[in-house]
Amino acid sequence: MPLSALALALAAAFVHALWNVLLARAHDPAAATAVALLVAELVFAPVTWATWHVDASVWPFLLGTGLLQLAYFALLATAYRVAALSVVYPIARGTAPVPYVDVFGQRRYRSVEVDIDDEMLTQIAGKTGGKYYRATDTAKLREIYAEIDKLEKTVVEVKKYQRYRELFALVLLPGLSLLLLEIILANTVWRTLP
Repeated sequence: MPLSALALALAAAFVHALWNVLLARAHDPAAATAVALLVAELVFAPVTWATWHVDASVWPFLLGTGLLQLAYFALLATAYRVAALSVVYPIARGTAPVPYVDVFGQRRYRSVEVDIDDEMLTQIAGKTGGKYYRATDTAKLREIYAEIDKLEKTVVEVKKYQRYRELFALVLLPGLSLLLLEIILANTVWRTLP
């Protein structure tokens, strides 16, 4: 492997872990995510627009990938709002299905094992007052979430502000105008004699 590829992989891993730490420590993870995405768009969109030339067939895949990434950020921000880094990050880094195309041209998904040192992570969690979870399938993940739900209940008080806009004037003014017109016409042009 070239040294530059190794350096890029290590830098990507560092930035990824740093992002998760910063997001977990943010007062409002959803707002922090929104600001980070906005800044990334403002910084990288002009450079991409000026230098990146792609075939038109790429855009649907680019849009799909962007939507999946947006969903990932939203779910990660939600997870960090309700649980600590020591709970969310190990679960988020578990086994993930990877898409591939088989020899017949069919899109398939295969689970790729992630080489995780369970013993070391259990020791780290024990020393830091946390608990290590490892979800290897959906059933195990449900068990983990059920256990986490039993551990801690946090009451969150939310102030909700709702802005109301009265729309009755849109109907009231034309209605009163038609009523007035009917009264005027009934007493003048369409007047009937007894």
